[in-house]
Amino acid sequence: MRLHTAHIDQERMYLTFGDAAQTMRVELLHGMTQKQALLDATQKLLHETGVTADITGW
Repeated sequence: MRLHTAHIDQERMYLTFGDAAQTMRVELLHGMTQKQALLDATQKLLHETGVTADITGW
């Protein structure tokens, strides 16, 4: 299973995983309150998965 999309708002991170047969969406409370922590997390996500997170509400 592979990560396809990542969306982050001020409260949650939404991750979509899947393959040709099945897709799953996971919703996580992230607890990040500082924008720099968010930017660090998105950079790490990009580096480790190749997926660029969509950020809204910041």
